[in-house]
Amino acid sequence: MSQLPLGFRAAGLPRNDRPRPSRHGLAIFYSETPAAAAACFTTNIVKCVHIPLDQQRLRRGRARVIMVNSGCANCCTGARGLREAKKTITWASQALDVSEKEILVASTGVIGEFMPMDLLVEEIPMLSKRLLGEPGAHYQSFHKAAEAIMTTDTTVKTAHASFAAAGREVRLWGCAKGAGMIHPAMTLSGKHATMLAFLLTDLAADAQGLKGMLAPAVDKSF
Repeated sequence: MSQLPLGFRAAGLPRNDRPRPSRHGLAIFYSETPAAAAACFTTNIVKCVHIPLDQQRLRRGRARVIMVNSGCANCCTGARGLREAKKTITWASQALDVSEKEILVASTGVIGEFMPMDLLVEEIPMLSKRLLGEPGAHYQSFHKAAEAIMTTDTTVKTAHASFAAAGREVRLWGCAKGAGMIHPAMTLSGKHATMLAFLLTDLAADAQGLKGMLAPAVDKSF
């Protein structure tokens, strides 16, 4: 599919794809090379423990992996939740052969519950192997990743576009999750928000350039 950005891969394990019913899902978005990265975050006093981890990593302006678990928000989980988030980063680093500093994580789902570590210790390597075993980008694998981040959503939310920039075709793909999110107002400075959205593009830009485009786009769309 031409709208998939070059140099990226994705893989997902939706909750409905498990041998027995589960509310947990796992998605991994992967860049074949270090990529410029920027993000908007909530400034709600109550934050999932992964947010400070991601903010720290994004000071470098680079990332290669976004790993998202659904079904558990890892919020209000204290020191244990932080340890477990860091542990999943270590597992992904080992499975994907990527520096821990280049891995971003996100969690969504039930607040106050601990991460399903018994599932993640097996699924992170399994999904990583599946992702690395597929040459190039495939629409179905991106769709599975978008499906895997769903919680109370009733449908997968994705969008894609292509456009010309500096004489070459540029591709943009994105997905989001969140049902009934009323005016999240996400900005680079931050507002209250309880949703996730991820964008991948093969546009040649640095982190500062991405920030300059992301903030007004988020303000207008959300």
